[in-house]
Amino acid sequence: MVHTLRCRALTILALCLMPWQSAQAIIADGASLSVSFPGLSGVHTDILESDHTSGTATGSRLASAYWKSDRAIIAVPFGKVDVRIRKGAATYIVDDVDCTGATCAIDDVTATLHVSFAGISSVHTDARVVDGVAGLAGGGTIASSNWKHEAAEFKILRQVVDVRVRKGAAVVVVDDVDCRSGSCAVDGLTADMTVNFPGLSGVHTDVRLSDDQVGTADGDGVTSSNWKTDTPAIKVFRGRYDLRVRKGAATHIVDDVDCTSGAC
Repeated sequence: MVHTLRCRALTILALCLMPWQSAQAIIADGASLSVSFPGLSGVHTDILESDHTSGTATGSRLASAYWKSDRAIIAVPFGKVDVRIRKGAATYIVDDVDCTGATCAIDDVTATLHVSFAGISSVHTDARVVDGVAGLAGGGTIASSNWKHEAAEFKILRQVVDVRVRKGAAVVVVDDVDCRSGSCAVDGLTADMTVNFPGLSGVHTDVRLSDDQVGTADGDGVTSSNWKTDTPAIKVFRGRYDLRVRKGAATHIVDDVDCTSGAC
């Protein structure tokens, strides 16, 4: 039987593979490095000469594997190398990986980030590179989870991140979430708002960002509760809001409601 060889050029050496062979099976002049990042896709991995400086990976590039999902297997020269793993704006560096043997491996580079916002739907959550500014979360985007109900969960590279959570015009920022271990969580974001109008029905309540004016409630809309009777309970992100309560042609404004704790 005649088999067609599959040949592909690597930075280090050219490999010609029989159909049943993997790169790991036939590397003769170097090692096979396996880099695992389960649950992530579109990942770029660079192999660089060791620069002997922790957390930098500035040496000459030896090999690369781009747009991979879950794992990359890369032929590398024998010796110690630095590995740079990138996903979105996130970068994770592993220094001095020992590839002096035929195989070497990197794992435990990912974390699961869980963000809870019980009782709220259509929420957008961004994990971002830390920008060092409290309450901003203006760093590059690492991962996003959109239009979620109750909670969002996603895989990221292990690092400290800023988290921005949005519902309507309301934005909550949580700075410096430590995801350097295998899991991290953000909770305590929501408050229960109770609006009382006993004896009334068909009432509309609008929650709006505070406009810092008296008796206007003209800030951007956050959420609404319509056609309610007596006492609606509304879930909001913790913050300060203006309320506009309407029954027929009558409107009542409540300014600067403090929902920074769990209830208001």
